[in-house]
Parts: sequence; structure tokens; C-alpha cells
Amino acid sequence: MAGGSSFRERMSLVNEEMLADGSVLVSGRRARVLVTAPRAGVIFLASSGGGETLVDSAVMDALGAEIDKAGRVELFVDMRDAKGMAFETRKKAMPWAKQYKSKIECAHILTGSKLAELALRVVAVFAGGRLHIHGSAAALLAELRRAAPSVDTLPSVPR
Repeated sequence: MAGGSSFRERMSLVNEEMLADGSVLVSGRRARVLVTAPRAGVIFLASSGGGETLVDSAVMDALGAEIDKAGRVELFVDMRDAKGMAFETRKKAMPWAKQYKSKIECAHILTGSKLAELALRVVAVFAGGRLHIHGSAAALLAELRRAAPSVDTLPSVPR
């Protein structure tokens, strides 16, 4: 199981719910993440709340499954309502990113913090044009519409 957590432990602290539109909502005590694929090869994540390692591990599992199903993907991430990432998640994210790096054509990220945006822009310099940081919801939506024309609005985490 991802993150070294037992299935029983994860099931008691993390809820993974399939929504009517086929999206997956992963939630814990402080964090909620929506994972949706508006079309084959396009994956959108929206995050809300504070980082929880077990939630983040479940999201990495769901995202990995979507990537494995599609083969190669373009990833869109709305982090405006995210309140940070747990240290344990950062440690787990590195091997996950290496495993899927060749399958992610590019990633589009929107943050809610100028500091996080600046940090990601520095990382983007070393990502070889595969990481695009957007300064507004309108810019992220425009890119998402290019990749999945049927999308009218940015999906959001249900309350």
C-alpha cells in the first residue's frame, strides 16, 4: 500500500468516494482532494485544506491509476485552497514523481500563494518546459479548455 500505511489504517482515516460524474473525492480529517478526468489523457486535481499524508497517498494512488489507464497525461492542479503539504508526503512524492515523470506530458499548476507560485516557478526552470505555473484561475481554465473543450468551469472540491 502506498505510503507504508496498512489498508485498515487508511480505511479508518481516509474516505474515497466515487461521485456521480465519475470523479473521485478523497477526504480525511483536514484535507479534501478531487481527482477527475474530463477526457482521456487529461487529469484535473483540486485540493482543499491541510496536508494529510494518508489522504495524499490515496491521491497519489488514484492519480497513478488514471495515468496507468491513459498511458500519457496532461495534468492540471488547482491548489488555491490547499494549506500545505505534510513532510511525509514530500518524501513520498519524489519517488512517485520519478516513477510517472515520463508519462506526464506537462503539468499546469495554480496556487493560492505568491510564495508557493514563486517556488514553483523556480522548479519550472529545471523541469524543461513541462511545468507551467498559472497566476489566475482564468489562465488555468483556458489551458484546461484547450485540452478538454467540454469543460466550462474549473472543477472544485465539494463542500
